[in-house]
Amino acid sequence: MTIIESSLLENDQAFLIRTKAGGQYREITGNQLKELFSGSLNRFESISIHASAINKPTENHENDEEQILQALGKFQSIRLKQRLEETLEIPPLPASSHRIIKLSSDKSAGTDELCEVIALDPSLSAQVVSWASSPYYGAPGSIESVEDAIIRVLGFEMVMNLALGLSMGNAFKTPEEEPRHYEDFWLDSVSRAVLMESLVKAMPIKNRPKLKPCLLSRLAAQLWIPCD
Repeated sequence: MTIIESSLLENDQAFLIRTKAGGQYREITGNQLKELFSGSLNRFESISIHASAINKPTENHENDEEQILQALGKFQSIRLKQRLEETLEIPPLPASSHRIIKLSSDKSAGTDELCEVIALDPSLSAQVVSWASSPYYGAPGSIESVEDAIIRVLGFEMVMNLALGLSMGNAFKTPEEEPRHYEDFWLDSVSRAVLMESLVKAMPIKNRPKLKPCLLSRLAAQLWIPCD
């Protein structure tokens, strides 16, 4: 199938063509061209674009930087997505983690719901009771249940955070060849978060920000990468 620009037939204009590579040019009119390519395997269609409609980069250098950055940005984002798909494998979260995450986003959730979720994981229940029984808190009497640990000692918010941290920690294991000074990094991050918790609790209640975002801002402070 041969497709030829239909505007060549207008006004029976004359132009030069050659019928084979390296051959001689010869003059031909629009009518002669139509007759030459009149077979069923040839078509005349409007397939050209006027030269004035083509954006030439050399005619407008003011937007060169923007065009280059856009092209690079698209390439980098596509390449980054490909690399993540090739190398990143996120392990599935345990059922208890899903329940705790869902519960943490429920503003109407209370102690009963939290106790019910924690009770589904025996190791998590034992850990919460163990924390509440620690001499650090100095709770009078013995802590016999998760409900006691929440109501009498630790509080709903703290148990929620601890339970979420434990359940997520079980899913994400540190590789055997861990980064150097990993413990120092962890200790510094936790120290920043504990200090922020103390500062937030020392503020007047009516001016006090939410504790979770404040803790996160310090816990992950060393993960931020400066842009300049």
